[in-house]
Amino acid sequence: VGLMELTARATDDRGNISISNVISINIDALINIAPTVGAVQVPTGTVTMGSTVTLSVTAGDSDGTITNVNFYSNGVLIEEDVFSRINTHILVWSPSAVGEYSLTATAVDNTGLIKESDTPTKITVREEIGISPTIDFNIISTDSNLYVTGSQLSINVYADDPDGDNEELTTVLYINGEQLSLSPDGSAVYIPPTGGDYYAAATAIDTVGNTTTTSSYFKVKASAIIPIVTISEPTNNQVYYLGDEILVRAKVDAPGKSIASVFLSQSGKLVERKGGDAGVDGIYEFTVAAESADTNIPFRVGASYIVNFEERIETTNNGNVNVSFRTVPYSKVGLSVATSIDILDAAAPAASITVLADGDKLVYGSTISV
Repeated sequence: VGLMELTARATDDRGNISISNVISINIDALINIAPTVGAVQVPTGTVTMGSTVTLSVTAGDSDGTITNVNFYSNGVLIEEDVFSRINTHILVWSPSAVGEYSLTATAVDNTGLIKESDTPTKITVREEIGISPTIDFNIISTDSNLYVTGSQLSINVYADDPDGDNEELTTVLYINGEQLSLSPDGSAVYIPPTGGDYYAAATAIDTVGNTTTTSSYFKVKASAIIPIVTISEPTNNQVYYLGDEILVRAKVDAPGKSIASVFLSQSGKLVERKGGDAGVDGIYEFTVAAESADTNIPFRVGASYIVNFEERIETTNNGNVNVSFRTVPYSKVGLSVATSIDILDAAAPAASITVLADGDKLVYGSTISV
C-alpha cells in the first residue's frame, strides 16, 4: 500500500543495459463495501396486543454475501439470522407489551461489516379491543408444499371478524415480503418464477387494529411443461337454480405425463380432488349442488403431475459425515381459466308438454297442437 515506482531494464547479448523511465503508481488498500439494508416494512402502523405482525426488510451486498439479518425493537434484538429468500428477510413478530416501538434491522456481510437501517419504522401497540380476527390461509394446488417452477398455485385467504363486519377487514398477502393482490373473494393465483424457498404470510386487520397473521412455507425446483386445463362445461355466466346439480367438465392435456391429481376449486377453496386415473381420455367431471356453490364466484380446475428429484442428505455420526440421496416428488401444477356461474335464488321453472294421449293414431300430414 502506498506509492510505488516501476522501471524496466533490458540487457542484450553484449551486456549493454538500458533502463526505462520511472512510472509512479499509488496502491490503495482494497476497500470492503458495507452491505445495504432498507427500512423495516409492516402491514399497518397500529396493532393490538396479541397480534402477530409480519416484518420484512431487503438487504444486499455488492461485493460479497449477506450472512444474516437481525431485527430490533427499540434497540433490543427480536431475532437474528431470520428466514430469507434472495434479498428479502422476513420475521413474524408478536409484540410483548403495549407502547410505541421503533423497528430497525441490521445486515451483516461475509467479512463482518454491519449496516443498520437508516430510518426506523414506528409502530404503535394498543390494548386489544374486542376479539382479533381469524384467518384461514390455504395453497390448495397439491397435498404437499413442493412445486416445480412455473406452477400455477391456487391461493385462498379467508378472514373473519367475530365481533365486527367482515367487509371492513383489511386482508393482505405477502410472498417473500412482496404484497400480492387478492381478488374481492380472497383468492389469488401465484406463479413462482425461480427455484428456492418461499415464505407466504396472510394478515387480517380489523377497524380497531386487531391484527392476525398466518404463514406457510413452500419449496420450488427446476422447470417442466405445464398441464393445460380447459373447462368445457359450464360456460361462463351460465344460469343455474337452487336444486340444480352443476356439472363441471374439464379437459387436461399434458403429453407424455401421468396426471397425479385433478381438483376443482371455487374462490380458491378446494371443492373436490380426484386421482389422475379418474378421467377418461383426459376428461374429468365434478358434480356440485347449486346450494353449496357461490354465485358469480369463479370455478377453476387444476391438474398436477409428479417430477422426481434426487436430494442430497448429510448426517454426522461420531464425527463422520455420511452422504445419502433420496427421491423427493415435486408437483407441476396447471390451472384453467376461471369460469363464473349465476345461481338464482329460486326453483327452476317447471315445464311440461301436453300432446295427444299415449297410443293415439294420426293421419300423415295432420296438424297437432303442443
